[in-house]
Amino acid sequence: MAEGEAGNEIFSVRYSDDGNYLASGSASGTVRVYNATSNKLLSTLTGETLPITCLRWRPRERDVMVASVLVSACAGGDITYWHALSGKVIITIKEETPCDLYAMDFSGNGNLLAVGGKDYNVKIYDDNIKSLVSTLQATEANEGHSNRIFSIKFTENPNVLLSGGWDNSVFIWDIREKKSIGLLYGPHICGDAIDIKDDTILTGSYSNKDVLQLWSFSKRELMGSVSWNGNTVEGYDYGFLYATMFEKNGKYIAAGGAGNNEVHTFKNGKRYDILGKIMLDNTVTSIDFAQDKNMMAVGCGNGLTYSFKFKS
Repeated sequence: MAEGEAGNEIFSVRYSDDGNYLASGSASGTVRVYNATSNKLLSTLTGETLPITCLRWRPRERDVMVASVLVSACAGGDITYWHALSGKVIITIKEETPCDLYAMDFSGNGNLLAVGGKDYNVKIYDDNIKSLVSTLQATEANEGHSNRIFSIKFTENPNVLLSGGWDNSVFIWDIREKKSIGLLYGPHICGDAIDIKDDTILTGSYSNKDVLQLWSFSKRELMGSVSWNGNTVEGYDYGFLYATMFEKNGKYIAAGGAGNNEVHTFKNGKRYDILGKIMLDNTVTSIDFAQDKNMMAVGCGNGLTYSFKFKS
């Protein structure tokens, strides 16, 4: 499948938790929702005029009253809850001080929504009341971000999350303590390029060296780097990554970016062998795996969303 709106960059692609639907958000402010199996366009969500920078489906545990709820964040700072299949807006959260948003994630239980962007802060919303309950930021007594935030990822603990951005830092935050409890220095995060599986943190950097790295969450230290090409050329990788993530069960890693407009997949293990390379016509901006369906979606700078099936 290659669907979308030519000329309007795709900034985020996301499968629903059950793998039945695929959403893509574009620079035009439009969100498209597809049947993930047939690739049929089911709905087009319109109303935003600024770029949709991040998408997340509300976890199914929260979809008691309303099913198939998709949440979008935009460059103007709006956070909009949509009924994905009808295209209707459920609610829009507008911040008191508008700020471009580039990153977003739900806690596993869906009770909390974290967003981050241009103002260097991670803001925590209570999904039950759709209100801001905490702001995680640098203070005189605590380290925090000093530049824009482009990726946020909750851990299995709904009170602990990771964030990274242009300051070459991935912070580990404890929401209860309202402070950072760990720092991984090095990754230059420019997109949705932080993930975690068990005790391993995965980061993708917009760089030409050490672009794909693995870190120990418990030890707060680098475990090693995954070579982008299987072997480096004069020590350089040429990945310039915008996106990386683990396959939902942790068997594979996928990553992509502006370096040669490629998506690479790797076996997750001791060797991290390359399983495949996908050459595309434009910059890879976003990647997602479907749960238990052997499918991967890729968003690109040419306005197209691609979906691929792979062997288990």
